[in-house]
This record gives sequence, structure tokens and C-alpha cells, in this order.
Amino acid sequence: EYSAYRFQLNGKNICYREAKITPTKTGQFVTLWKRNQSSKTIEPFDASDAIDYIIISVRKQELFGQFIFPKSVLLAKGIFSTDAKEGIRATRVYPPWDETKSK
Repeated sequence: EYSAYRFQLNGKNICYREAKITPTKTGQFVTLWKRNQSSKTIEPFDASDAIDYIIISVRKQELFGQFIFPKSVLLAKGIFSTDAKEGIRATRVYPPWDETKSK
């Protein structure tokens, strides 16, 4: 159900994902993991993965957009794993048409 592709564009390694609307929360949910070939478990992307950018597409009816994150930002924000800290397997993105409700 989640679209995921890897490709090269102008010599850069791109990891593409499509985010999904979930029924109870604002924003759109996107998975950001890889399958470990040895253990067959899922794990976060890490600093050694050949990914230069992650592109996340979002859509709501006629609205469409993309988030483009360079690897440096994904590492700095703890999305990708490093030797010091495990990354995350999924997150939410918030397109401009989604209004967040802070409490």
C-alpha cells in the first residue's frame, strides 16, 4: 500500500516514498525503513546507506506536493541512524494545507 522506489537522478541516489493520510491524526504518515537482509527485520536507514535524498510525496484530493530532504538533514534530525543513535522507522509530514492543532 505504500509506494517506495529507489532511483538515480543526475548522479544522486534517491529514495522515494508516498505518505498516507490516517483517519485520526493531522499530517501524513510515511515509512522510512529498510529490510535487514540477514535477519529479515526492518530497521531505520543509516549513515552508510547510499541515499543522497529522500523525496516524500503527499496528496489530498487535488492538492499535491513533495518534501525533499537531503541526507545531511536526515542525519542531523535523528531520522537516519548513526553510531551514536538509532534512527526512526516512520514519521509524519505536514503539508501546508494541513492545520495542526496544538494543545
